[in-house]
Amino acid sequence: DLGQRYGALSGDANPVHTTPWAARLFGHPQPFLQGLATRSLIVGQLAQAGFRVTRLDLHLCRPVPCGTPVSLSHDGQRFELAAGAAATLLACGRFAAALRRSAARGRDFSAAAASRARRARPPTRARGSGARPRHRA
Repeated sequence: DLGQRYGALSGDANPVHTTPWAARLFGHPQPFLQGLATRSLIVGQLAQAGFRVTRLDLHLCRPVPCGTPVSLSHDGQRFELAAGAAATLLACGRFAAALRRSAARGRDFSAAAASRARRARPPTRARGSGARPRHRA
């Protein structure tokens, strides 16, 4: 059970995340995931889709029940986490991500690589300054 495992790992042993009787006592039909566990689940699924998440704005709409299959949909900037055939919205938000290294081309398309490439280029003179171009075709 993910709620119990995450609770043991994080130290969040709140019984509403780990035991059915405590969840029912507080008005929930079953235990539900901790907020940070939900965040980790979303970041993990985005990573599997090829994104290296650098920022995540998360809105928890309702508790994510432990043991319920969930699906994550995204458009590259926004995401929605839903459960069940009725696609009940559990969480939504926005994310920013750097592109991962392309295995097919072997090129690094990360922001750090782009920054390194900009620093490696020699400075260019403004157009119309009257200076001769450095290279001729």
